[in-house]
Amino acid sequence: VQTRLEKVLGGQEYDATLLAVAGLNRLGLSQHARGAIDPAMILPAASQGALALQCRPDDHLTLRRCLPLNHAVSAFAVQVERQIVAALEGDCRSPVAVLAEPAERDGEAGCRVRVQCVSGDGRDCVQADQWLGGKQITRPLRRMVEELRRRGAHQVIRRRSSF
Repeated sequence: VQTRLEKVLGGQEYDATLLAVAGLNRLGLSQHARGAIDPAMILPAASQGALALQCRPDDHLTLRRCLPLNHAVSAFAVQVERQIVAALEGDCRSPVAVLAEPAERDGEAGCRVRVQCVSGDGRDCVQADQWLGGKQITRPLRRMVEELRRRGAHQVIRRRSSF
């Protein structure tokens, strides 16, 4: 982060850079957070900004110590986002943006899920914006992905850019 900021603030290499506001805040550098991009304008990549800890599955002591660090709402959102990317046969390099925002609607817990699949040249975009509510979201999530595929999302993310 410091190296990237120096390249911008020094004015010699770059005019701007993209950094996570949360990261700048944690590092005490919030004064450099300008022009935050609203997810309504550009959706993030799936699970962007989520922090993860990984440990051996047989290390029960470490697992037990890490369990209180889990944030269930964030873990749920990450799971939904990753399921969508996987169902579209994408990976971390695929042009798929997904944002699952846990929320309540009419007293029912669920999440708003937005997806954009954009071709490398930016000419084609297949998108969805859907509320998934209730305790059982597997079927509605599957239907959402099927609709994205029917509208060509899989082909869009498989198409390679000419750049």
